[in-house]
Amino acid sequence: MQLINLKSLLCVVLLSAPTGFAEAAEKRGDVDWRVRQVSANFSNKNEAAPIHFRQLQNLYPSRKLDSASGTSLPTAEKLLSIDRVSYRFDGQERRLRDYIEQRRVTGFLVLNNGEIAHESHYYGSNPHSRSILFSSTKSIVSLLVGIAVDRGMIKSVEDPIVDYLPELAGSAFDGASIKNVLQMTTSLYIEGADTGAGGEGRDIRAASAKSLAYGKGDLRGQPRTALRRPDRGHGETWEYLNTNTQALTVLIERVSGQKVSEFAEQYLWKKIGSEQPAYWLIDRNNEQEAIELGFGGFIAGLHDLGRLGMMVASEGQWAGEQVLSPEWIRASTTADNPAVRNLPSHTMMDYGYQWWIPQGDRGEFMAVGFGGQFIYADPEHGVVIVQTSADSEYEPASKEEAVTLYRALVEALTGPR
Repeated sequence: MQLINLKSLLCVVLLSAPTGFAEAAEKRGDVDWRVRQVSANFSNKNEAAPIHFRQLQNLYPSRKLDSASGTSLPTAEKLLSIDRVSYRFDGQERRLRDYIEQRRVTGFLVLNNGEIAHESHYYGSNPHSRSILFSSTKSIVSLLVGIAVDRGMIKSVEDPIVDYLPELAGSAFDGASIKNVLQMTTSLYIEGADTGAGGEGRDIRAASAKSLAYGKGDLRGQPRTALRRPDRGHGETWEYLNTNTQALTVLIERVSGQKVSEFAEQYLWKKIGSEQPAYWLIDRNNEQEAIELGFGGFIAGLHDLGRLGMMVASEGQWAGEQVLSPEWIRASTTADNPAVRNLPSHTMMDYGYQWWIPQGDRGEFMAVGFGGQFIYADPEHGVVIVQTSADSEYEPASKEEAVTLYRALVEALTGPR
């Protein structure tokens, strides 16, 4: 399961050394070479994706978030055996061990009341490896918005976003509240976006490819390109758009007066006792002018993502300190608008402030990223599960199988519900 063939390893080497190769490609007129390189490095279909997904901070411009040099999470006395866990999904009985293999899981962490009940690594990953979160990054951006609200930098999520980003006046964001943006209920679209492409949120694909391929992106300006849908108003329907999260990223930068990574390091990453530095991909080579890929560029290790989940599951508290207010945590993990319930193309999912909310009365919520990056929390039972993957078969419905599995794990730890 963990073997990568020689062809794939050669691909990694070539994609890890772009300078001379790219220049040669440009000289012969191959202007799309860098874009193809980005596509290969970020593709979940690539056989070497388990390696690529933990290398991206070395291949593309990024900002480092220093850690708190925290101690390792404690290990539970009673460990969970994954060989004994099974679950029923889509009419079939399935085993966790098979799920790990079929979904190309690279890291799997189960925390029970703050202690490691299970931890395993695959495809050459180890406890010190970091992996890109893709769209699970959106939930981190939501936390940062919450911190800005708690600190009075943003008065209310009911405020129009143009009150803080006046350059969006006259754009499709005009008339949208910050809450509309958080809940993905803005009425907008990006001209030329490949909405039929596999996966969710492909509206920002062209802009992000340019940023990563040439280091000359303008993701700060991306929200201004949004066009208004004439058939509906803000707050009426849900549509998953990366541009919404990028607008929130610009918002954080503006109200804090800091680079988003600096703000996150100071008020979030160090506050949770992080063991390792994290990285955040940025949109250009000029670090002073760059902005973070808020929709999907955060890179971190398994333990620290577990800490993040534990903090949110504890109503924003870590080690006796309130990192975020309980009010923000509750609001952001509640589907309080009919538009964000019973989501299209899903059978058991609602949506909060950039968090996915499994339906039922369990109080669960989760961060979800392309390729199978998950941070799941069941606050009632004190269970947090973190998964990193390079799932070549990932699709929007994959999150629903993950929830079914995670509920089986909670039951294995705490007993039948």
